[in-house]
Amino acid sequence: MSRPRLTLLAVVAAFAAVAATVPAGAAARTTISASGSTSMQKLYIQLAKGYRKSSRRVKRNVRFLEPSGGASDVGIKEGASGRVKIGLSSRDPKSGDPGVFSKVARDAVCVTTARENPVSNISQGQVQSIFTGSVSSWSSAKRAGLSGVRSSGSIDLEVRNSRSGTADAFQNIFLGQNKFVAGSATEHRSAGAQARAIGRNENAIGYASFVNTRGMHAVPYRGVACNLRNAKSGRYFGARNFWFVTRGKPKGATKAFIRYIRRSRAAKRIIGRGFIPLR
Repeated sequence: MSRPRLTLLAVVAAFAAVAATVPAGAAARTTISASGSTSMQKLYIQLAKGYRKSSRRVKRNVRFLEPSGGASDVGIKEGASGRVKIGLSSRDPKSGDPGVFSKVARDAVCVTTARENPVSNISQGQVQSIFTGSVSSWSSAKRAGLSGVRSSGSIDLEVRNSRSGTADAFQNIFLGQNKFVAGSATEHRSAGAQARAIGRNENAIGYASFVNTRGMHAVPYRGVACNLRNAKSGRYFGARNFWFVTRGKPKGATKAFIRYIRRSRAAKRIIGRGFIPLR
């Protein structure tokens, strides 16, 4: 299945153009701001554009600001405090997290390598050995049974920082609670920076949301390809949730936006282009 070809820059530019259509003399009654997970930004922008097209009333009365990044922890903090109307979180709520979490979609997380090193399948045990540093070279991984390996140098771990929802999802899905990424790993603040580091280094390995795997090789996990069809069917084991975080129960325009995402066929189509709708 083909992946979305729209770059984040192009999507943001289109999103800004839509927001700019509100005349200065007829400002929208409600402005919705957002921050947080970089993995969710493309989807949020597309859903906001779809919602504004859903009716003349919405287009006239609701304006969306371009979302800012900062990873899931930032989105949770800013959404819960009311600094933004919606915090974007690509990790599940933890005990003690502030705010109200509203699930809006699901996502596939893929183990990724450079295209020059197209690993053909990886088990959970192999993921754990590589990312904890127990196996530190590709030649050793190949001798231990990892298939499709073409590189022979040291394994370069390219991961997200601890504020990232993708990092949290990778920890919970692939590593579990008792194993941790090796301290030698290089941490990245955004999905884009991590993807560039992996795509240009044949010795690299990391992980990414399915829609962010362009330019990399998505490694089949436990014998199942990491693609949208397998994620939607439940065959692929590496799925996680996407959440909106608000200060108290959603209300007003924010509540209506979430209802549109959960109930609208148009929103379901938007989500289904690269993610997993809730129904």
